[in-house]
Amino acid sequence: MDALTADDPSVLGRYALLGRLGNGGQGVVYLGRTAAGESVAVKALNPSLVADAEALRRFAGEVDHVRQVSSFCVAEVLDADLNGDRPYVVSEYVEGRSLQERVVEEGPRDPGQLRRLAVGTITALAAIHAAGIIHRDLKPHNVLLGRDGPRVIDFGIARALGSEATAVGTVIGTVAFMAPEQVRGEQIGPAADMFAWASTMVFAASGRPPFGTGGGVEVMHRIINDEPELPPLPADLRAVVLACLAKDPADRPTARDGLLRLIGDQPATPNRNTIPEDREATGLQTPVASAFVEHGRAVLETRPSEGGRNQRRLLAIGGVVTAIVVAAGLAILRPWQNQGSSSQDGGSQPRLGTVVYMEDFNEQPDWDGYRLNRAGAADQRTVRGYEPDKGDFALFADGSYPRSPVLSPVPAKNAMKAEPTLMIAALATIRELRGHGEVGLLCRWDEEDGSGYLFLLRDDGRARIVWYAQGVSTELASSQTKTPETGKTVQLGALCHIDGKNLAFWVDKRKILTVTDPKRPPQTTRAQVGLVGQVPESGDNMIIAAFDTFVLSRP
Repeated sequence: MDALTADDPSVLGRYALLGRLGNGGQGVVYLGRTAAGESVAVKALNPSLVADAEALRRFAGEVDHVRQVSSFCVAEVLDADLNGDRPYVVSEYVEGRSLQERVVEEGPRDPGQLRRLAVGTITALAAIHAAGIIHRDLKPHNVLLGRDGPRVIDFGIARALGSEATAVGTVIGTVAFMAPEQVRGEQIGPAADMFAWASTMVFAASGRPPFGTGGGVEVMHRIINDEPELPPLPADLRAVVLACLAKDPADRPTARDGLLRLIGDQPATPNRNTIPEDREATGLQTPVASAFVEHGRAVLETRPSEGGRNQRRLLAIGGVVTAIVVAAGLAILRPWQNQGSSSQDGGSQPRLGTVVYMEDFNEQPDWDGYRLNRAGAADQRTVRGYEPDKGDFALFADGSYPRSPVLSPVPAKNAMKAEPTLMIAALATIRELRGHGEVGLLCRWDEEDGSGYLFLLRDDGRARIVWYAQGVSTELASSQTKTPETGKTVQLGALCHIDGKNLAFWVDKRKILTVTDPKRPPQTTRAQVGLVGQVPESGDNMIIAAFDTFVLSRP
């Protein structure tokens, strides 16, 4: 438990707050105490989201979902106030650490611990699904190991079966524990939770997810195409885990059927979801599909199948994951799809073309920077860095540090040949603002002399394309667009030619600016791309800019 910060309340409703148990994009979880001296967990909505109707709806939905599930397998909701200045929910305090923490600190679970964990968590999923709920983000962080057994927590992105948020086009969750259909943005059901459950069991047994770690797009590729890497497991648990890792959700067992197998029985009525014997133990075929390979080419193939559903496979070439974005491409790129239609100002939406690099920041890969830590001691304070709990990369700028850039590891840190023209896209949020500030994209950035193009969106809606060199900014073009709201995500896109030709800037799919640099910058072999947050050098200004889903492509 961490101490309360200066921004934390000491009391919420009838509950005294003693410290922080955790925090995320939705809110902060505190250890609370009732008037009777009982410990409770108090989850409070982040202040920046209190005025957000959609965030309030999701917060209230989490309360409703937990209340529908039998309390023996989740942290029971005890109280809630959703209408106050700081909405909060009070739940049973489960004394114990998460599965993630226990495995990291103590190592993989032994066979007996694994069996108890597997039975407890699959029973929880059976109860969750029986209540008509899909969890959608089951992972080691969301399994608490209490004294009386494991509890499944964090229903912040759970949804009712058949709701709009489970439909095609929605990608929410933690990549390493996502099912293939979840990665592709297809409609998901309880089978996606079963895939996540099996991935969580593999992590518990080995300390690694079944498809490894790394950049988001690399893991997505493995999930869709590769066989899982399994550690030694008890034979019955291995059979259930393998069945749950089937690529086709129709081949995965239900939670109830998986539970029956783990306690020594098969489902009463055999069907497509009946769990087969393990191939390694019996020589029989398992339902885990093999990778799809076609002449070593790297494409995102889209083709109709029975029922009209599009099937997509992401293939690899030369160790670099590449995708051809088509109308039904990877759903994580969906903000940039439906390309080519006209916008209100006559500009067209950005065409991503062939994706050469993508990062979702759910894990900490090799971008420059550490975890963002503005409040740490002087020797630990950072102005840019990962926020794994929020799944983004954040930049801080103020009067003492007015420009905060970060550079992508591609193309600078790999063998990809420099491209004359690149399309850059990212989701950006002005999380906190004092005075004025801008968020944007960097292109043709030369780190040695600090020069390059900046595609900037100011807090008042002013969009600009700027050439920056030797401490001087030269504005090449500007235009007014919709004012970005603090806490709201905007989509930024930039087309950048290395010699200053064909510079273009999109905001929320609308082409705002197009310009050619009349001076044409000098040739360089050090051209990089990246993200930036900045403020005016004079005045009392501060910005915290958060970025997600960074995509680099050849147009």
